Amino acid sequence: MYIENLSNVEIKGIATAFPEELGKWVSNEDIYNLKYGADWKTKLLDIGIDKNYIEDKWGFSKRFWVHTPGHVLTENEATSVDMMYHAIKNALHDAELLPEDIDLLISVTTTSPRYTSSTATYVGGQLGMKCASFEMKTGCASNLYAMTLGFLSLQSGLKNVLIVSAETFSKIADFNTNQVFAGGDAAAAVVLSRVEKNGSKLLLSYLDSDGHYASMYGVQGALPPTEKAIKNNEYLMLMAPKATAYMNQIWEWLPDKLYRHANIKPEDVDCFIPHQSTKKTVLLATEKANIPTEKVVNVVSEYANCGAVSSLLALHKAIKSETIKKDDLLMMSVVGGGISWGGLLIRV
Repeated sequence: MYIENLSNVEIKGIATAFPEELGKWVSNEDIYNLKYGADWKTKLLDIGIDKNYIEDKWGFSKRFWVHTPGHVLTENEATSVDMMYHAIKNALHDAELLPEDIDLLISVTTTSPRYTSSTATYVGGQLGMKCASFEMKTGCASNLYAMTLGFLSLQSGLKNVLIVSAETFSKIADFNTNQVFAGGDAAAAVVLSRVEKNGSKLLLSYLDSDGHYASMYGVQGALPPTEKAIKNNEYLMLMAPKATAYMNQIWEWLPDKLYRHANIKPEDVDCFIPHQSTKKTVLLATEKANIPTEKVVNVVSEYANCGAVSSLLALHKAIKSETIKKDDLLMMSVVGGGISWGGLLIRV
């Protein structure tokens, strides 16, 4: 699906949230200590593992956790909704807006704690928001879908759209594999507002999916949970090699689809935000997009893999560090669970 030429939108505010009262920052060394005990350095030597292996190969250095993988979940631990609450407050402050100023609230998460109701209505109610709201879920590409809908909604007459995203991957990471190093918890929110002139322009949004691989990537356990599924560890993250290989194939041709449809060249892109799942993914996406590394935003070492939130974390860094400036061309691309993928070209 292609959507083109949506104008007069401003990124009014953007913020992240890592509330210290809800979780803690965890280093690779902390995880080694959890897995192997206080004498983890000696044990790593015994089994022939370099302590820098995880960071060197995958790029993970630290991550925020609201839960300790391998431990029993408890009712008092923070959820994605709790994380969203703080991200919304921070984004509203950055945008200098009040909850009642928002016309549409879209929540994005693949780790929802709500069985029936939308996380958007739930967290919006906590903040006193009385606006249209719904939850978006299509894997890690969800924020690109949500931002596209945000641009479309503002074109139809809405004034302010707030997109909030949160993940609690620490609750689904497999402690017995290296996946435990990848799982990061995070929240971020962005406010898109309609302006009369000098706004940003969505040159192109390309969104697509292939459900043939849905059973090979993500948490496979059905809801409500069954005793058998729990015993089979079906509520931990699954990443089958066949699905990963297919996703790598998408990275091969995704940039060219954007370039051809928008009639631009790689050198026209001023800032590139690929999916922040691993260092290898960022490097692969950068190579296939043919964009110099100095134009690429990479926050993998700062947060690890935060799923759907990752694109907003990188966008926040690009804006706040002024990596991207007014009139620059921003390209965002994500390939993730679903399998769903997409790309945005925005003239900021």
